[in-house]
Amino acid sequence: LYILRGATIAITRQVTNVTRFSGLDEPALKDPLAQLFLGAPLGLPVSVWWWVFFTLVFSFVLLRTRWGNWIFATGGDPVAARNSGVPVSRVKVALFVLTALLAALLSLIQVLNTGSADVLRGQTKELEAIAAAVIGGCFLTGGYGSVLGASLGALTLGMVQQGIFFTGINTDWYLSFLGGMVLGSVLLNQFIRRRAWEAWR
Repeated sequence: LYILRGATIAITRQVTNVTRFSGLDEPALKDPLAQLFLGAPLGLPVSVWWWVFFTLVFSFVLLRTRWGNWIFATGGDPVAARNSGVPVSRVKVALFVLTALLAALLSLIQVLNTGSADVLRGQTKELEAIAAAVIGGCFLTGGYGSVLGASLGALTLGMVQQGIFFTGINTDWYLSFLGGMVLGSVLLNQFIRRRAWEAWR
């Protein structure tokens, strides 16, 4: 990841001498499909509607389909899953591809709504994505979690970030709050998991 990111930044600077580009929305707005990624239907930003849509769709996939069972099995114990006939490698590759497609969709929405793109944008978001999942109840060890929980975790992070901004607290503390929330969530998850295991025994 760092190799690709570093190469992207270096090549962009080498070719264009900048990392930020403006005016990208003007040609894109001529496409009729652009309206799917713009505006605020019913007073809510279009990104919120896409978030709700994918939360519902992927919740159904994870909880009601064979593919969802494969995802849980792959995350819980890849060896046992492979021995049970689950195409572990294919599941992992598909999830990485899906993550990339959703990141591209988010980038498209941001470019159309801001009119600019920056190769430096999105740095450290990997930690925030992991934090959202952990805060939402997903185990770092894999095999347990929900789409709804991860979505609510992301919402919680956004609310914390906005709260820090509007209360006048130095925004440099955001990462400290983020780290504290992740640590607290991991400890709580481990406690719940240990109690559940003791109760099962």
